[in-house]
Amino acid sequence: MVSYNSRPNLCRFDRYVMDEPKHAIVDILMQLIQSLRERKGLSLESAANRAGIHRTYLGLLERGERQPTLSAALQVAKALDMD
Repeated sequence: MVSYNSRPNLCRFDRYVMDEPKHAIVDILMQLIQSLRERKGLSLESAANRAGIHRTYLGLLERGERQPTLSAALQVAKALDMD
């Protein structure tokens, strides 16, 4: 198996955290979400509540410290009226 980094690929399916190489599109999406949230005047906590996710998780996503699941990305997009 080809590895994109020196660390082994680890998957913890119980929390849907993937230790995989990051893709630029994820960073762009999270920057867009943060920018839109701030333009709408929403705090991290209120945006997370609207999306049904924890505020610390949204913060981790916005800072690029975690990669969102497709479900979480869709929840946040819907909460920010990005339909």
